Amino acid sequence: MIVLSKESDFVLEMPIPFFKHSQGQSSSNYLKMLSLVSPLTPVEVYRNLTKKCWSVRQKGKVRFHTDYVVLVKAKFVVQPAGREKVRRERSKTVHAFVKGTLVHPRSSDADWKEDEPVWPKVSYNPYKNDTFVRLDTGEAVLTADYVDMYYGDVIAKGIK
Repeated sequence: MIVLSKESDFVLEMPIPFFKHSQGQSSSNYLKMLSLVSPLTPVEVYRNLTKKCWSVRQKGKVRFHTDYVVLVKAKFVVQPAGREKVRRERSKTVHAFVKGTLVHPRSSDADWKEDEPVWPKVSYNPYKNDTFVRLDTGEAVLTADYVDMYYGDVIAKGIK
């Protein structure tokens, strides 16, 4: 796609790539994802309701879409003004996301212990909650050590 600016210059914009998770491709997809973001700078991941996937943005720009991503040192962010607009207008605007550092999908396996319980699911519904919540207890979720975001589900370890 070519975009014309006011100065009649043109900018070539590449389409935003989509990474589909499949067994055996997690390493190659992860390396491709890393080539599109600055690895040490946190990303923000939100559910893209139109494309039915996760959108990954960094510094305000969507870098790629995926059906699976893993973050560490994650913060669950809900912007209050956006939440209130959604409630008031029944509109769908991006105002909630998980912010953290992108890591290899298998990285959380290293910390997995056999006797560890299943990581709880986390969800956010702007019409019911002010924050992200654990689905099993309804408790607010603000941070987590690891967050797996796959297809439509979010699970987290080390929730605080």
